Amino acid sequence: MRTFCIISMSVFFLSVVGLFKVKLHVQSLNEELIKIKREINLVHSDIKVLQAEWSYLSNPKRLANLMEKYLKNNSLILASQVTNLDSLNDRSVLAKLKN
Repeated sequence: MRTFCIISMSVFFLSVVGLFKVKLHVQSLNEELIKIKREINLVHSDIKVLQAEWSYLSNPKRLANLMEKYLKNNSLILASQVTNLDSLNDRSVLAKLKN
């Protein structure tokens, strides 16, 4: 009977220690989860700010005003002015690298 009491007390003690360790681990995971949720909320708010900034910066009226202000020669590039890399004939570093 005495050995049964000693074994059951040691099992009880080990169970208490195990449950305490599990409790501490769950608390640390919960704190990490709260931290990650906070970071996610910050990133979402940053994304909203960036979307608002992008919509402002890409506003066609604003871009037209900037074009008129800074681009005095508003002529467009013609398709005949665009060339490919093969037509440069070793005149650029890129043409040399391609060979």
